Amino acid sequence: MHQTIGGGRLLPHPAIQLAPLALALSETGLISEAREACLSAFDTLQDSPSPLARQWLAYHIARAEWLAGHPSSARRWYAEAAAIARTHQHTRTTRLHVSGLIACAALTGDMDTAESLLPDLEQYAPSGFMAGEETLGTAWLHTARGKLSRARDLLHTAAADARRTGHTLSEVLLLTDIARLGDAPSVQHRLSELASHCDGALTHGRAHFAAALADNDPGRLMDCSHDFDQMGSPILAAEASAASAGAWTHRGDPRKATASTARATALAAQCEDARTPLLSTLGTPSSRLTKREQEIALMAAAGDSSKTISRHLTLSVRTVDNHLQRIYLKLGVRNRADLAKALEFQAARRPKTSRM
Repeated sequence: MHQTIGGGRLLPHPAIQLAPLALALSETGLISEAREACLSAFDTLQDSPSPLARQWLAYHIARAEWLAGHPSSARRWYAEAAAIARTHQHTRTTRLHVSGLIACAALTGDMDTAESLLPDLEQYAPSGFMAGEETLGTAWLHTARGKLSRARDLLHTAAADARRTGHTLSEVLLLTDIARLGDAPSVQHRLSELASHCDGALTHGRAHFAAALADNDPGRLMDCSHDFDQMGSPILAAEASAASAGAWTHRGDPRKATASTARATALAAQCEDARTPLLSTLGTPSSRLTKREQEIALMAAAGDSSKTISRHLTLSVRTVDNHLQRIYLKLGVRNRADLAKALEFQAARRPKTSRM
């Protein structure tokens, strides 16, 4: 009865109801279960004339993989969702799919593909679903280019849109990314407020993470790492451990810093070559850099000139160069090429051939 009445399809396949279930499971801290539920249903629909249900299931599999920190797997499912949408002309949510593709490509260093997809992104209007998340691709592309302040500004605007339209889950995700990109103090109180109105463990975990980042508290950051690992998000767990390592270094406890680094490295190995600003500190002493120095270092390693960096950060060229000299001294490098190697930024410039 859900599919056919009088020989024609009237209502979507009941499997589409797994979409809100996947959101609920993810927010409960059961990310793997959310993915598996959608995967199982998608497999059963391979021969079913239910493209809308398959499209939504593919999107929610992709989103679960993104939350886990599996950008290569998420990319395949965003591409699947986009292909189904285009084949059957269900393109209302294609902007979400393309944004996801850009974000995944940027996170794995496939800059050519990420940039080539930007014109596709602009072809589609926002769907009104998961408001604000359609900016993730552009934000993470800015991040991969080292332009963290631009990425944060974009995410702040997106989070405000999500708040205005009542998309709480999207707002939480976007605010968390702002914290991950170096501005936890600006979002910690709003995340705490949202957590007080939400039952889900993931929202509470994100609020605790932002607060621990803002306070640079290594013990609480390690607690967050263990919590995220239990929820099925090794990327957030790895980032929390990496931040903990930096905090222990600042406190002058190299033994605990080493332990946190080892844990972060093991967790990052589960994340399909994802590179984020927090993970870029692994294996380097860059956690000794200030937030301003980290931002300048990432842009310089990405190939931006001092003039470009000065214009982007509203600093004088001399100030940028002075920062660079301090960065070189702290990291024990002599020039931008050495800096790129120290930050492992060559991975973000590795060419890829696949467009999706």
